[in-house]
Amino acid sequence: MNAYHPGGPPWWTQVDATVSEVAAVLGLSVARRSCSCPACGAEKRSSRNRGDRRGPVGFTPDGNGWRCHRCDVGGSALDMAAWKLTGRAWQAGDREASALLRSWCADRGWCEPDPGAPRGTRDRRVRLAPPATPKPEPEPQHPPRAEVADVWSACRRVDFTGADPDPLDLELSFWLSCERVLYPPAVAGLDLARILPAPGAYPFPSWLPPRWWPCYRLALPAWTAAGELGSLRLRLPGGRAADPRAEDRTKELAPRGVSAKGLTLADPVALALLQGEPDPRWDGSVLVVEGSPDFLTWAIVPWEDKRPAILGTWSGAWTAELAARIPDGARVILGTDADKAGDRMAIAIQRTLHPRCACQRAKVPQP
Repeated sequence: MNAYHPGGPPWWTQVDATVSEVAAVLGLSVARRSCSCPACGAEKRSSRNRGDRRGPVGFTPDGNGWRCHRCDVGGSALDMAAWKLTGRAWQAGDREASALLRSWCADRGWCEPDPGAPRGTRDRRVRLAPPATPKPEPEPQHPPRAEVADVWSACRRVDFTGADPDPLDLELSFWLSCERVLYPPAVAGLDLARILPAPGAYPFPSWLPPRWWPCYRLALPAWTAAGELGSLRLRLPGGRAADPRAEDRTKELAPRGVSAKGLTLADPVALALLQGEPDPRWDGSVLVVEGSPDFLTWAIVPWEDKRPAILGTWSGAWTAELAARIPDGARVILGTDADKAGDRMAIAIQRTLHPRCACQRAKVPQP
């Protein structure tokens, strides 16, 4: 006998609805035994084949199960409703989600209502138990703010205004303007990135090893949830295998010995949101992209009037504190990479914003 249901079997075993019926009620695009995903928000199964019109979610032959081919999330019809209504996976021990799901299913005649709920209050009969207090996470250790500001002040502009570039700087400018189709004066005008000085011209702090230079010379400012300069993000021009001297041959690096969690790349409009003073040019939407190249690409777009706030993130960096800086009702476009890691990142961001903001998972095209 179940502790939560002493009078009989659990209520969720009585739910009489197929996956397609639940998907239709939830407003998911149902067609040909498939639909859009309630977890990652994907609309199509393939992110590369434009002719593939299948939804990412596939139904089991008996119609009682589903699984997404993009984020690998699945389950029963009740699990589908849980992802759409609560933004997270459902477990029997989750009393808050169970009460909400039982009320939602009972309103549609799929199960019996809660016998302990007052009569005549179908939409308000859910008695939510107080949620468990989460364990506080340790504060991420970022580099000293003063040292970060000093390094950032010593960096050079990417358009070489007032400075004589060396061959390595010219190589970086070529990567920006030719390979990534970025306009260095536009990047410098918005102060989105700078070039690290040579080790001989500046004493690097311990969290910025000199051996990283000259491989990782492009530095981007990483901001805290309060809109303060918290760290730097270093980029290897040309990609993973462009320079055999690169540290572990990775494309991007964060300062050594400190955490990159709770930090984000931000254009001027997004930085104003983090600082609690929305820019008058903001159109009410937020575009979250993955990695510094996509961030720079979208941040320098010459919008005519209103423009979205552009944020750049990476794996494990997004936190609830960053999500709290996005105003209620904002439309959030999750433009992370179209792979499993990008889908997991999009789901993690969506959980922190649900239900305050409308999130849309979309492959962001190049502008």
